[in-house]
Order: sequence, then structure tokens, then C-alpha cells
Amino acid sequence: MSERNDDNYRILIEAFEDEDFQKIINQYRHDIELQLNTFIEWLITTLTPNQKIFHSPESRIKSKISFEEKIHRKDYINKWTLNGSKHDVQNEILKNLPDLIGFRITCYFMDDEEIIYKKLQEYYGLDRFSDISLDFSEGTLQKNGKKIYKVSGKLMSTVSFELQIKA
Repeated sequence: MSERNDDNYRILIEAFEDEDFQKIINQYRHDIELQLNTFIEWLITTLTPNQKIFHSPESRIKSKISFEEKIHRKDYINKWTLNGSKHDVQNEILKNLPDLIGFRITCYFMDDEEIIYKKLQEYYGLDRFSDISLDFSEGTLQKNGKKIYKVSGKLMSTVSFELQIKA
């Protein structure tokens, strides 16, 4: 690794590990989760009796190990603007790490994944999320060729998160 890469790596890790920053990320996770819970309450009223989901989303904040792996694999060490204060670097992480915060809505049957995905699109079209924008354009496939129902999101246009619908 070059000296610049070493410096950028250190800057990113220090910014990511900052205890106050982790608390802020956790608060954002909580804020998004509250809105997803409202969606799930609505969703339950629209599903048929044999379409079942878990009543709250699972969530996680990317771990340090996963963060380290991703900044190397995606070359964020060189792609991101890392000049300025620690706060500026943290904002770069919040805005540009697509799965910094991850959510999963879990259903019982694989056939219901697409139904729930379409219901999420419908709910989003009703403009019921506050300060959340969603991007439904991702079309990722699993190794077995089956579609992954995944949505990229932003809270307040600055905090990136990912939502997956999985059986």
C-alpha cells in the first residue's frame, strides 16, 4: 500500500470507529427503523392470510471488519474525498457507503419476496416515508440466478442504507 493509501486508510478507520459517530449511526438506524415499522404495519393489512412476514425489520450497522474489507474492495480509499476534518470524513462515509446501515424484511416464502417488494414500491409511491428516498433500480442476482429484492435508500439525502426482502 502506498503512503497515501496508508494515510487514507487510517483516516477512514479513525473516523468510522469514533464512538460519537457510532452513536449517530445508531440513531439514524433507529429513525429509519421507526418508518419501516410503520410500513410493515401497513403491509400486514394488505397481505393475504397465507402471506406472512416477521413483524419488525432486522437491522445492523456495518462492522469494522466488514467496513475495512469494503473500503479496500471498492477502492473507497482512493475514490472518496478525505480532506478536511474527521466530521467531513464521517459525512463522506454516511453519504457514500451504500450499506452502512442494513435492514431486512423477512417473509416465510420466497414467492412473497416480489409481492412485498412491489408493496414497498406502492407504499413509497403514496409518499408515506418522511425524509427517505428509495432507489428500486438495483437488479442483483444470487449465485443461483434468483433475484435479490434489494433497495438502496437515503435518509435526509445524506445517510445511505440498504433494505433487503428475504425469505
